[in-house]
Formats: sequence, C-alpha cells, structure tokens
Amino acid sequence: MTLKELRNYPYVLNAIERYEDELAELYDDSAGSMSPDMSGMPHGSGSTSSKVVAGYERNEKRITELTEKLNSYRERLHRYEQFFNAIDDEYILQIFELRFKKQYSWEQISAHIGGNNSKDSVKQICYRYLKKNI
Repeated sequence: MTLKELRNYPYVLNAIERYEDELAELYDDSAGSMSPDMSGMPHGSGSTSSKVVAGYERNEKRITELTEKLNSYRERLHRYEQFFNAIDDEYILQIFELRFKKQYSWEQISAHIGGNNSKDSVKQICYRYLKKNI
C-alpha cells in the first residue's frame, strides 16, 4: 500500500456511501414506477406506459453501473482493511489509523499518543514502516 493510496482511504469510504445512497434511491424509484395504477381513472393513448418502461430501463442501466463501481470501491476498502490488519505492532497501527482513517494531523497524533513523541517522530515511524513494507 502506498502513501498515495492511504491518503485516498476517506474518499473511498465517501464514494461507497454516495453510491449506496444513490442505489437505494434508484431501487425506490424503480419499485414505485412499476406499481400498478389503482386510481380507476382512464388511461391516455398508452404513451405513458412506454415512458415508464424507458425510465425503468434507464434506472436498471444506472443501477448496473453503480453496482459495478460500488463493488470496485468495496474491493479497495477490503485491501485497506487487509493492510491495516497486517500491521502487528499496536503502536504503529494506532499511528496509521489516526492518520489515515481519522485524518488526524501529525501534531494531533503525537499529542494523542503522548510519550514525548513529536509530530516528526510519528511521521517518521509511518514513513519508515511504509518504506520497509512496500
């Protein structure tokens, strides 16, 4: 895992959330558009039916596209979790989680960890670990 990839972690989470929300809306729209008309009112020339079908087909296409993107981002998230789970040193893991999952600054990390750590020392620990394990 590279530093650039790790910096994208929160954006991957945001993308997953966005795609899940959009998919939920499309599923709701698809379910609503195909429900039968119970109003008892006469129908027009039938053009409404073709519009409903066209809208449903557009939704289905978009659902397929979003599902593919969502699956791709979920695979990336799985790789992130594998990377974090492979860090067997709790001290280093804490630095990585604070930095990349919670988006803490180096100063915030050093203050959170304590133990006379400076922002530069926790930063170096992170970069050394990446250099050694890439």
